[in-house]
Amino acid sequence: MKSFQILEHPTDLKIKVRGRTLAELFKNAGLALFRSIDSRELLPKAAGEWREIRVESADQESLLVDWLNELIGIHEVEKENYFNIEILKLTKNSVKTKIRGIASMADRFDVKAATYHDLEIKKNKGGFEAVVLFDI
Repeated sequence: MKSFQILEHPTDLKIKVRGRTLAELFKNAGLALFRSIDSRELLPKAAGEWREIRVESADQESLLVDWLNELIGIHEVEKENYFNIEILKLTKNSVKTKIRGIASMADRFDVKAATYHDLEIKKNKGGFEAVVLFDI
């Protein structure tokens, strides 16, 4: 199962992300975000410090958007891309993760934010799937 694919959109970044579990869906969404903005073929393992992130939201869709936006915010401040992501705990309304990054070489575009536009997390035969639209 392919963890994500970039979908066509005239002005923004739109990805379809999958995971066997909800935690894997979240992880793959984060990885898809950074793989979309960093075109390096071989993504090195990050050697920096682990950063812990905790996010709480009203529901799972909001949680996914808020968590992705937290990643975007940390990316902007720290000038890093995160290819090591671990989901430590995921509930209906909160997520605790740790991330480790490498120096940013974002050469495709800047991502401003994950949006709620047509966002829905779906459970299907193979696990979970969501389509996320990012403002760029």
